[in-house]
Amino acid sequence: MLSESVEVPTQHEAIIEAFQALGRVRTIDEIHDWVRKKYGDRWKDFGTRMADMVPQELGGNSSSNVQNQFRVLRRVSGKYSGKYSLITDKIPQERKHSNIGQTVRSSMSRLEEIVQRNLESNLYVIAPGSRSVEVWSVERLPFEPKGWLSRLRSDICFAVRGIHCGPSHLLHAVYVSPIREVCDVENILFYNVGIGCFARSYNAGLRFERVFSQPPAPLRPMDRPAQHYHHYEAVAKETGFEHWMPTETLVRWNARIPTRYMTTLLNPSHIWYWMKRGSTELVNRPHQVPTQFGLSMTICAPSGSVPNLVALLKPLLDGVVAAFHQHDGTMQAEVAGRLAHVLGVRSIEVVAYLNENTDAVLGRRRLLWPWRNSIQWNPADDCCVAGELLFNSSTKDSLGLSGELFEVRETAVSGSKTG
Repeated sequence: MLSESVEVPTQHEAIIEAFQALGRVRTIDEIHDWVRKKYGDRWKDFGTRMADMVPQELGGNSSSNVQNQFRVLRRVSGKYSGKYSLITDKIPQERKHSNIGQTVRSSMSRLEEIVQRNLESNLYVIAPGSRSVEVWSVERLPFEPKGWLSRLRSDICFAVRGIHCGPSHLLHAVYVSPIREVCDVENILFYNVGIGCFARSYNAGLRFERVFSQPPAPLRPMDRPAQHYHHYEAVAKETGFEHWMPTETLVRWNARIPTRYMTTLLNPSHIWYWMKRGSTELVNRPHQVPTQFGLSMTICAPSGSVPNLVALLKPLLDGVVAAFHQHDGTMQAEVAGRLAHVLGVRSIEVVAYLNENTDAVLGRRRLLWPWRNSIQWNPADDCCVAGELLFNSSTKDSLGLSGELFEVRETAVSGSKTG
């Protein structure tokens, strides 16, 4: 029963309050459920009422008797049929119901500025929320963006900072584009946005996927096709991948690293070396080198010892993938000598590991070459279309790195997560 101490708004005001609390694109049922929990079953027909709250210039009902100050919803068409979003710049500053007015005024934060700015742009759209963030762009976000791409990076960074993950949740990031250019999906989703943006957006780990299909329809028309789509969402750890299905496991591994070598996790050379010294099980040797594969990595370490998993993701991915290649011998003496110097070990040991092909399920290639005074790695991490880095807390005075590399097939799900 509704408490008598709760001042009851009009249905229009309650709908607006629900959008402000839930954020992003919402269905009629989601808005109805939120309002019912707070104000009881005072109103029944939310479908008609929300349809009448769409401005006429955006396709709203011309015969609606809803006042213009409450016509603040945008109907999201196409794939999102039956869903609406709030037009933040049309929200009135004063309401008959004072609690609603306070909620609306207090919510005009940086996120609303972001929404307003990309509403006025024809180049990108961001839909921020407390559980997920969606991004549409006419161009792929590069490592060093300029102009409007720099603003896009800044807005994505701010939006993902607002994602809240529970104790057993991880951050699931998806990049969708029909363009099949060679690129590392972990760079597009995380590093090109900024490592620091993700420091608090996960607890149990990170998961990422690359999808080669047309993105879902953007929230509004754009002058150029929105061929690049990011989706970030806090999900339960056990949900698994959505767009790729693991099939054959190729290799499993387990490596133990003393905690005093924790800083070496930021260097793919050390990761490669720890992997080579660890325990590896060849489960299935593929008939041919996979052009697409998945990777699951788990870090088991003392709580608080790993402050930012995103900072570890790239060197871990490079080092782990490199461990399942065989070097083709190009400039072997030079690169082996340099790598041995970085690791502080003998060159003969490095040469043996570079030539090892027992577990080289990703094939033979020019794995590394001289770069400045050190070396540069060249693993096939661009072929990793589904990856995850999970974290488990441990009381041991060491760090465990385990996981498996597996073949994948695309699921029936097309596009990306929505709604």
